[in-house]
Order: sequence, then C-alpha cells, then structure tokens
Amino acid sequence: MIRDAGIAGLGGAGFPSSVKLGVDAAAIDTLIINGTECEPYITADDCLMQTLPDRIIDGIEILQHMLRAKTILIGVEDNKPKAITALQQCCGRAISDKAREWHGATLEVISFPTKYPSGGEKQLIQILTGKEVPSGKLPAQLGIVCQNVGTCVAIDDAIRFGRPLISRITTVTGHAAGRQGNYQVRLGTPVNELLKHAQIHEQQLEKAVMGGPMMGFALHNLDAPIVKTTNCLLVPTTEELPPPAPQQACIRCGVCAEACPATLLPQQLYWYAKSKDLEQLEAHNLADCIECGACAYVCPSNIPLVQYYRASKSAIRQRDADHQKAEHSKMRFEQREARLKRLEEEKQAAKLARQAAAAKKKAAAAQAASNKSEDTSNNKAAEIQAAMQRVQAKKAAAASAAITSGSTTAEPTQTNVEVAASDEINKLDDPIARAKARRAARPAQQAALSTEQLEEKIKTIAARLKKAEQKRDNAAENNDSQLAAFEKAVNTTREKLVAAEQALSEARKQHSSDGNTADDNTTGENA
Repeated sequence: MIRDAGIAGLGGAGFPSSVKLGVDAAAIDTLIINGTECEPYITADDCLMQTLPDRIIDGIEILQHMLRAKTILIGVEDNKPKAITALQQCCGRAISDKAREWHGATLEVISFPTKYPSGGEKQLIQILTGKEVPSGKLPAQLGIVCQNVGTCVAIDDAIRFGRPLISRITTVTGHAAGRQGNYQVRLGTPVNELLKHAQIHEQQLEKAVMGGPMMGFALHNLDAPIVKTTNCLLVPTTEELPPPAPQQACIRCGVCAEACPATLLPQQLYWYAKSKDLEQLEAHNLADCIECGACAYVCPSNIPLVQYYRASKSAIRQRDADHQKAEHSKMRFEQREARLKRLEEEKQAAKLARQAAAAKKKAAAAQAASNKSEDTSNNKAAEIQAAMQRVQAKKAAAASAAITSGSTTAEPTQTNVEVAASDEINKLDDPIARAKARRAARPAQQAALSTEQLEEKIKTIAARLKKAEQKRDNAAENNDSQLAAFEKAVNTTREKLVAAEQALSEARKQHSSDGNTADDNTTGENA
C-alpha cells in the first residue's frame, strides 16, 4: 500500500519509502524519526510537528508495527521548542494509551544543538546513536531505519485513510515574498502559481531557488511543478542573497576539509573532478558526499565545489550505465553466437542424419538389386545349363545319325547341330547370358570340329605365331617400347596353338572311338 500510494522521503532526498521498509524486520532494532530541518530558512517540518503531532505518532505506530523496532528515537533540533513540547506530550499519551500496541518498544524525543547539516541521515544517526554508517553501507545494515516526520504523516494517510501522496507542506520564504509561510500544496502545482499566491515582488526578486540556500538550485523556468522533494521555495532579494564572487584558483588551505561533515577531502575531489579522473573520485569516496555545500560556503576562492561533485557523480552514473549496456550487448552477442553455433551444429547433425539415411536406403536398394541380380543370374545359369544339355543331346543324336547313315552325311549333320545350339543360345534374352552361353558352348563346338578343320586352324595359328615371333625379335633388336606387348602376343598365340593341338588330338581319339563303335554296330546288323 505504501508503494501504491507513491510515498517517498519528504525530507529532501525523495528515496522510496517502500524500499526502506522492505528490509528484514528481524534485523531492525532502531527506528529514527527525523524532525530536523535539512537547511536554514526551511520550517515545513517544524510547522508539521506543531500542528499535527498526533498524526506523526500514528504514523510511527504503523512503522513500529511493520518493523518491530525496540527503540524509537525522534530527533529534533533545540531551535524548535514548540515542536519538541508537542511531540513529548503526544508520546506520553501514546505510551500510556492501552489501546495502542507498541510491542515493548521505547519511544523518546531527543533534542540536540542546532548545527548544519544535522538533518543528513548518516549525521543524524551518529548524533542519536553514536554509530557511524561505513562508506558504501546502508543504515539498515546496522539495524537502523530512518524516516522523516512528513513521511510518517503520509504513511498514516495511506494506511488508515487510503489517501495517496498528492500534496505536501512547502515553505515559501525570502525578502521578495509578501506572504511568507508554509503552504499545503498539491503536487504538480506550477511554481509561479504558488509565488503569485505568496505575493512575490518581482522587481525585487533576484532568482527563485527550489530548496534551501545551501543545497537548493536556481529555477530558470517558473513553470516548473511542485514535486515530492520541494520542501522550500526561496525567493531572496539581491541584498539578501548576493551573486557569488568570481572564482579564483584553489590555494589548498584545507578549510573545506575541516567543514566537511562526511570527513572527505574536498580539495582532492575538486582536482580529480576537474581532470575527470573518475577512478580516483571513487577511490576518495565521492559517493559519500551529501552535497551539503559546506565546503563551497567556506571556500575563500569561491569555488563552486558542489557543482563539480554533482557533474562528476553524473559522469560516473553515465559511465556505469554505458558499461552495463556494453556488458548487456556483449552478453547478447555471446548468446547470439552460441545460438548460431547450436543451430549450425543441429544443421550439420540433420545433414549427417539425412546422409546416413540416404546411404542406408542406397545400401538397402543395392542389396535388393544384388539379390535380384543373383536370382536372375541363377535363373540365367539354369537356362544356360538347360540349353547346353539340349545342345549335347542334339549333338549325340546327330552323331548317332551320322554313324547310322555313313560318313558322307556326318559333316552336314554336325553343322546342323551347331546351328541348333546357336539357336538355343540366341533364345536367351540377356546379352550377357548369351555371351556366357556361347563361351560355355565353345569347347563343345571346338570338339565338334572335324580333324581337317582343326588341322587347318593349327596351320593358321602357327603362321600367326611365326609372325608374332618375328615382330618380337625385331622389337628386341630395336629396343622398341612395345616389346612387352609383342612378348604377350607371342605367349597368347602359343597358348592358342597348344589348345588347338590338344583339340586335334581329342578329335582324333573321338573319331577313332566312333569308328570302332560303328564297326561293331555294322557287324551286329550283318549278324
């Protein structure tokens, strides 16, 4: 509800209250309520503590219920006696009220000497508790939560009445204002409208400052709106707030270091800020500067030190933002490269899978074709074998017919057998099968040749062998590069001659056997 109501710190910093209150309640033991004004001229919190002390206590009760802090301290400067008295009376009534639930917490109003800048969070914690918040740490890490009195009233409005933060008390002061005072102003109201209501003497107005004389900034456009951190509008005359003297060179007097409430070295920060040495600025704890302006106020050289520090803080924030952006871009680039690599790997894996599937499919097709070819070859071999058997049968029948009819018809019958065998072979559809059949039938055809034909063939082969030997000898004498080829031709021809001579010998034996069989058959017939 506090976040939805838009409640932020009303003491000047404007830090979201929901973030401060979002800590672990078990780690918080002290709740500090800031009733000090952060700068001179400002009386907004003093007015609130005098007029609405009960509402402040109600807001404190809500905060204590959320945090369960055992110690509640309300810090107020001693230049606000009426506010201190009002708060003390309300605290007494709240503690004695049995209807309130404080869960054993102690509630105390502490007054301390007025000294700028006691309103700073870390400075107020040190004044009230004696604890110093280390550099780079938060008060919550010490078990402390600090809230402004105006924030307590805003929290009470949000929790008890459901009202968001839509207005605040703003101090209008300065000699140029005809009606100085504290005004309850709606957020977003133009500054010039509020100044008109305060009856500003424009001819006496030097400049309008949003904030106090130490930490405020000049408004170049009076149409700017009132915001949550607008605790004061300062409208001084030239006599009241004269223009700053001309800036001179730093003399390293060290007065600024003595005035710094954060115990920094403003002169060193100034030199590093001028040279834009951001690393050294961070090393010298520029982030701990609360921009109170005490160093610039006491500087004898009139150097606007706070302006240098603000510019340097802005440069550091910009550098960090650029670095974060670069890291984010680097991370996105690396993720993109990883994604592209993963996609490429997936693409390659898919490609290899497709290739493997294609190879598997091709191997299956090849295996099927091989099986089919093997089956076809077996069928063709069977057909060739059957054809050869038919040729042999016809050959035997022809031989028997030749023996029976005499030698005069033997050769024509043999020719018919060869023609019949050729017809059987030609019946095969496959050219390869026909070639294999002819090759297988060649020995039978050679065996069927007459002795006269074989003798003629031997003469022809012998003549070819002689020519081949002559060519080989000539090549050997002339060292011809074709000598090996001629030698191979001689060997091949010689093998053919030997085969023909063997065939002639077989034919003569067959002819002699057939003649004896024929004589036996003739003798049998005559008998």
